[in-house]
Amino acid sequence: MGFSITVSGIVLSRAITAKRRYRMAFWSKKKKSTIPAARVTNGEMPAEETLIGAGWRLKGRVYGKGTVVFQQAFEGELEIQGQLTIDSSATVKGMFRSEEIHIRGTVEGSLEGTRMVTLETSARVDGDVTTPRLQMMAGACLNGNLTMEAPQASLERQRT
Repeated sequence: MGFSITVSGIVLSRAITAKRRYRMAFWSKKKKSTIPAARVTNGEMPAEETLIGAGWRLKGRVYGKGTVVFQQAFEGELEIQGQLTIDSSATVKGMFRSEEIHIRGTVEGSLEGTRMVTLETSARVDGDVTTPRLQMMAGACLNGNLTMEAPQASLERQRT
């Protein structure tokens, strides 16, 4: 068996032995994927994680499912079925609704966590917070109203 390559009108040909073919196949290894395999729980694929990194500025309405991490600016309405994290480098304005909300940055507006809201040490919130559970670290700042309601009442209000 052989092959030929044409380069600028010159034909190069070479015979390949079975041994040589095996080596060529051995050398052409497929690269292993660096993406971890997804874990399936309860028959569903896991929700994806979305990172809005430095250099991005978003404005408008965002709805989704999974985990969202903001490291930059956002202005508008955000509703996530999952977890929302506002990183220490982020400044956001608007209405934010999620099952779990973790704040490390600056928020101007309202937060509604149907399960829990966490204000880390570097958090600055100017606005209203509604949640059944609040975890506030020493150094966090909250200027606004805090409404603690049962998880069921929060879910019913969210549906309407």
